[in-house]
Amino acid sequence: MSFVPYEQLRTNFARAIIIGVIGTSFFTFVGGNPMLSMAPPIIVMILYFLWYKDKTNLESQVEQFADSFYYMGFLFTLAALAISLIPWAFESSQITPENVISKLGIALLTTIIGLGGRVYLTQFLVSEEEAIADIQKRLRDGSRSLAAELDLIVENFAEVRERASAQIQEMVEDGGKALKEGIDNATKSMSKSTEDFEVGMSTVSTDLASAAKTISEFRQGVASISVSTEKFKNKLDETSDLAEKYGGQFNDSMNKLHGVGSRLQEHIG
Repeated sequence: MSFVPYEQLRTNFARAIIIGVIGTSFFTFVGGNPMLSMAPPIIVMILYFLWYKDKTNLESQVEQFADSFYYMGFLFTLAALAISLIPWAFESSQITPENVISKLGIALLTTIIGLGGRVYLTQFLVSEEEAIADIQKRLRDGSRSLAAELDLIVENFAEVRERASAQIQEMVEDGGKALKEGIDNATKSMSKSTEDFEVGMSTVSTDLASAAKTISEFRQGVASISVSTEKFKNKLDETSDLAEKYGGQFNDSMNKLHGVGSRLQEHIG
């Protein structure tokens, strides 16, 4: 519920008084029916009450509106009486108590409506003490509900924590077993690989020894070939020397034969 500004309340109160008085005056001087002359103020009061109803629950403002509603009805009563007595001021007939009482009885309707509205609005309001007590009671009830909810949350949290701890412990144990099995399998695989590697290295060593032996034999063969080649070279050198020697002797022999032949030709000639 919102708060109605006092200026707006004051303005609507003044408008209602003016409209009600004008309506009463119009129907008093034109219609002549006393009941009909009170219709505009009653309608204005009903509209004023419906406009403000349930707009706020503030005690001070509700009481202020209730007072204004009651005073509005009382003002309409006085205005209706004053307006109803005006025609007699310009007529020669005398004012009788019966006429005044009949006008007053009808005019009192707005006062009764205003007083009834004020009682309805103010007498059934919740006092400040009751409102405070109700707020305190609601706070206590809310605190108890909150404490119960917190206890339930704590219990649920403890249960969830226990479950989570058990699951985590189980997961850690399973993980440890799986890790141990993996390490064992890896150790076995590494041992087997090491053995295979040692066997391979032994085989490689044997092969390397055979290769070294072969290379040694090859080197020995190359050395033998080198020695044979050297001997062959020496033989060739010796053969060359003999050839040169025998060639020189052959040349000498041929020269000698050539000289003998020359001399023989001279003797023959």
